[in-house]
Amino acid sequence: MGKKILGLDIGITSVGWGILNFEGEKIEIIDKGVRIFPEGTTAENEKRRLHRSSRRIKRRRQQRLIDLKALLKRNNIIDGNFKTLNDPYAIRNKGLSQKLTNDELATALFHIVKRRGSCLDVIDDTDAHNESDTKAKKELTLEELTQKGSSKMILDYNGKLLRSRRVFVSQLQFERLKQDGKIRGIENIYKTQDYVTEAEEILKHQKVSTEFTKAVIDLIKRKREYFDGPGSQSSPTPYGQWFFENGQLKHMDMIEKMRGKCTIFKDEPCAPKMSYSADLFNFLNDLNNLDINGRSISTEEKNGIIDQFIKVKGDISPKELADFLGEDLSLISGFRTDKNEKPLLTGFSGYKKLLLAFKEKNHSQMPNFLKNQDFVDKIIEILTRVKGLESRRKELSEIDFNIFDEEKCEILANISGIVGYHSLSKKAFDILIPELIETSDNQMEIMAKSGLLGNRRKNYKGLKEIPADEEAILSPVAKRAQNEALKVINAIRKRYGEMDSIIIETARDKNSLEEKQRINKEQQRGEVLNKQAEEVAGKTELNKKIRQKIRLYMEQDGKCLYSGLSIDLNRLLNEPNAYEIDHIIPISISLDDSFNNKVLVLSDFNALKGNTTPFQFLKSGKARGWSFEEFKSHCQKLRKDHRISDKKLQNFLFEEDITRFSVQKEFIERNLVDTRYASRVILNTLTDYFKANGLSTKIHTVRGSVTSMLRQRAGLHKNRDYFYHHVVDGLLIASIIESKQIDRYLDIYQMESRGINPDTGEIMEVAGEQAIFDPKLFCFLSSLKDIDEAITFRNDIRISHKIDRKPNRQFTDETLYGVRKVEGINYRMGRFKDIYGPEGTTVAKEIRDGKDQKFLMAKNDPATFELLKKIVFNTILYPEKKENNPFAEFKKENGFIKKVSKNNKGPIVKSLKYYFEKLGNHLDITKKYLPKSSETKVVLLQIKPFRTDFYRCKNGKFKFVTIRFSDLKQDKEGLFVDEIWYAQQKAKKGILVDDEFLFSLNRNEYLEICKEDVPGHQAKNLYRFIATNTDQASIIEVKQLYCNVEKEKPQIMVSIGNKIKNIQKFHHDVLGNIYKVEKEVLHLR
Repeated sequence: MGKKILGLDIGITSVGWGILNFEGEKIEIIDKGVRIFPEGTTAENEKRRLHRSSRRIKRRRQQRLIDLKALLKRNNIIDGNFKTLNDPYAIRNKGLSQKLTNDELATALFHIVKRRGSCLDVIDDTDAHNESDTKAKKELTLEELTQKGSSKMILDYNGKLLRSRRVFVSQLQFERLKQDGKIRGIENIYKTQDYVTEAEEILKHQKVSTEFTKAVIDLIKRKREYFDGPGSQSSPTPYGQWFFENGQLKHMDMIEKMRGKCTIFKDEPCAPKMSYSADLFNFLNDLNNLDINGRSISTEEKNGIIDQFIKVKGDISPKELADFLGEDLSLISGFRTDKNEKPLLTGFSGYKKLLLAFKEKNHSQMPNFLKNQDFVDKIIEILTRVKGLESRRKELSEIDFNIFDEEKCEILANISGIVGYHSLSKKAFDILIPELIETSDNQMEIMAKSGLLGNRRKNYKGLKEIPADEEAILSPVAKRAQNEALKVINAIRKRYGEMDSIIIETARDKNSLEEKQRINKEQQRGEVLNKQAEEVAGKTELNKKIRQKIRLYMEQDGKCLYSGLSIDLNRLLNEPNAYEIDHIIPISISLDDSFNNKVLVLSDFNALKGNTTPFQFLKSGKARGWSFEEFKSHCQKLRKDHRISDKKLQNFLFEEDITRFSVQKEFIERNLVDTRYASRVILNTLTDYFKANGLSTKIHTVRGSVTSMLRQRAGLHKNRDYFYHHVVDGLLIASIIESKQIDRYLDIYQMESRGINPDTGEIMEVAGEQAIFDPKLFCFLSSLKDIDEAITFRNDIRISHKIDRKPNRQFTDETLYGVRKVEGINYRMGRFKDIYGPEGTTVAKEIRDGKDQKFLMAKNDPATFELLKKIVFNTILYPEKKENNPFAEFKKENGFIKKVSKNNKGPIVKSLKYYFEKLGNHLDITKKYLPKSSETKVVLLQIKPFRTDFYRCKNGKFKFVTIRFSDLKQDKEGLFVDEIWYAQQKAKKGILVDDEFLFSLNRNEYLEICKEDVPGHQAKNLYRFIATNTDQASIIEVKQLYCNVEKEKPQIMVSIGNKIKNIQKFHHDVLGNIYKVEKEVLHLR
């Protein structure tokens, strides 16, 4: 057995994997497959939190009203027969200047207590605005603020309006009611304090006691702070700040309770993410990753940057850094970049907020305590952990009573947007920051050399399986993907033993939406560039290579950049060998095959340049044409004219010696090895596990750009409609070590990451393209085309889908539907919302077709319906004038249609209800809304199935029982299916007591269906089960194992009827191995 290599392509919803055996000249595929799972999105969690929050708000509002009712009874203002009066806004207005009757007073107070505004008496960290936002806010009208949807800005606007006009909430609301015909809406929200002010004014004109007034005001203001969490000292809960531990009542602040522990020192709490120390750590790590034209930033320079920029204004831009160092920005590499490839440096966002807060209060000089790093860290610690203003003031003053007076505490307490925690502790920063200043090593190199990561490895020793790093700060999407990848790795190790190497590529996108947007953007950009190329080429037929040459021709402003000569467009289009596309920096060094590393040049100049950079070539004396200075000036002009990117300019002007090992190492880090946080998490987890257990498996993480480059060169084009492309990616990733140069680079980087320095300072040879694009490698990649292009099921590829057995899912969709009974049949109601819009054309057609009985109005208000019919039949329409809607034309001439009434002042007719369809599967919730109704129902639809139980009857037929999420009951032991209900469902489906139970199927379990497709012929097909589609018709929905949707069959529906000859369930494991289920026991719990 040779070298076993596992390749993993970890995507957003998939893990493609392939195991290769390298023995001599042979590459053998040991196994291959893909694990498919749903995206680990937070959408469902957010939805649950929103519903839970709504229930809490409703419950607490009801409790306030109950408490107010009891208070009013105790003070003999109301009795048990009290009912609120109509027109509460008018009553509140009256109460501002007059004495009210008891019933009027109670009505006004119930109205205020029920809708008591927003209690924004804490800092809103989710809606922080900078200085420019504040200026913009002053200029916006209420209508513009409403469109923007910022509650905080509307609250501020309404508050200022109340104060400037010296009116109360009800007066402004009453005015808007007369003006706009409505009050409720986002534009009419006010702070609780505004309601308190009005209540105090109303009570001032009533004959009530001071104690009563105080009790009412307390009720209006009563609010549980979000940072207090659930429960209390008298009602502790494990989820709140008061809880029991070992039988003892304990208290811990909620934010402190949710705070994580340090990655290095497990007993230390994580430091605030916006603390000065955290930002300094990140900033110094950024600086140490930079290459300044062949050198690193010195300790003196770092201290100068901190003193002259960071301490003064809290940040430094890449351009300011280049000027400070006296270098051209294009000659500095190693920056982190944003999605637009713009260089980034860590800003001290928390420190800047402190500076800005005092600047806004007209403090001409920075307070001395902000020059003290420890003070700044303590302030940020408090502002991150404590959200209540009073609590903040108290803790801030306790830092140092002599320094933090009332004014300073007030300014600091009101700072917003200080949130989040770092993955490391203050203790870790105190150790690492001095090393980052004194050396040029980055954080990982320092931690590796100092042995700080050794603590982590102790936890893995002796474990059979590799556990996930639960303390890593990952998005739900990345966490789900990495957990599934570890399951695949553990299963492979169990089946095939230890690997020699594991090579991993992780998704570049944060979620599936971002991935789709990126792909669409790339396709749109490609279409635009192709169109431009066609315009330049005229009638000349273009292939892919010529298109690329024309794009470079336009980008370079028609010049060969190695000679400075103009490119002859006629020769470019008609002489294939006249001009060549070259890699600016040789691909064997840069590993960059992107457009940013390509240039169009004369063939003979390309041959002269060889495996060098433009700088080396133009300075070598071989170049015939312009000088490097002229070349540099032209390239800078191209960038200024937005023809090329910053990255491409950087490649053009690269002056370092690519034969030196240190330079090659820089390209390894930039273009081969994936150093993003999510990739480092799985790299560290695997590396630590194998080291802790004395295993020699090497772990590498590679960038997607490398595998994409190899895919394109091999002519492997992804078909995203099928899951097979993930398998090909896994095999391709495993095979990249066949490229000797890439294999060598990966080994060098791993030695570096372990703290072993392989750099001997010798000059390294610059290899040609063949060192990267090895013929043997591409011979193997070509053999994968049949997998990449497969569109049917293949037994040799293992496909595993994550089974969904979780019982506590959402029951239904969230829309409420009305139902009416007609001649004993329940119909779901629909509504045409606006008959004057496009829907009106549909309504008119239904009336012309004589479908009057479809409309509820025809039965309940025949006179008005007759009016609608007259409008439809009597209105002359001119389609050439785009007149298709008779109701819209009527409105133009006569205004809105009104219901027929005696005084001709009936309400406007805008919408029409109609009988939409017969009621199918539903959840009846009528009692919640219409407890006394018999004809009308309120229901929820789209009741989601939890599982489906299959039975074989005595006559050989198959039947099933559907258990929906709404059918599950709960007791102390958990969720279960009620036996009596289950027996009733069996009886409804005609399943007898002695009929044979076969198995239960949850979403994504595998089943084989044997069906008689034509008389005398039976066909077997393996599917993955989705859900029951229609219970009454015994139809289930299934999908193919190898794709989500086939274009020819968007949905596969199978009727479990007479043609079904057999149904067989199969188990499948993480790797996609399939096992026949012989006998399954029915479980109702």
